[in-house]
Amino acid sequence: MVINYHNISLKSPNLSNFFNLYEQSFPADERRETADLTRIIEHCNDFHITGAFDGDTFLGFFTHWQWNDHQLAYGEHFAIKPEARCGGIGRQVLEHVLAKVGFPVVIEVEPGTDPLKRRRIAFYERAGFKQWPDVPYVQPPYSPGRNSLPLVLMSHGNMAEGSLRLAAKLIHQRVYGVGE
Repeated sequence: MVINYHNISLKSPNLSNFFNLYEQSFPADERRETADLTRIIEHCNDFHITGAFDGDTFLGFFTHWQWNDHQLAYGEHFAIKPEARCGGIGRQVLEHVLAKVGFPVVIEVEPGTDPLKRRRIAFYERAGFKQWPDVPYVQPPYSPGRNSLPLVLMSHGNMAEGSLRLAAKLIHQRVYGVGE
C-alpha cells in the first residue's frame, strides 16, 4: 500500500473523519473540546494535521505543533483507524511526519503501567524516540473540568535534558496556555 498524505484543514473533505477518529481514540482528559480544536485549526499557524490516506480512504492522522523559532515540534495526537492498525501504517505515518518536520520532536506518553501502554512506548522506541522517565511531567487539563495527567516525555532527534525541559515549558505555554 502506498500511503499519501494531505494536510487537513477546516475546508478538507475529510475533516469529519478526523474529528470522529480523534474523539474515538482519546478519552476526554486527553483531548480538546471540538470548538477549541476548531479554533486552533483556524487560527494557529503552528498547528498541523497530517492525514494519511490509501487513495481516498482515510487511514488516520498525526497532529503536531511546529515551532520554527526553536527548531522543535510537539506531536500532540496520533491515531490510526482500528481496522488499519498492525500493518505498518502507523510506522510509515510517523516516519513521514518526522522527515517532514526535520528537527527534534517531543511527545507525551502514558507511563508503561500495563501491557498496552508498554507496547505504545516500545512502538515509539523502535522509531527512534528516547524516553525521559526521570524528567517529571504533568499534562495540564485541556479545559476547566478536565483532569491533569502524569505523563512521560519522549523525544526524537538530538536533544539534551535542558532542551527537553525547555520543550516542556513551550508545550505548557503554547499548547495548554499555562505558565505564560
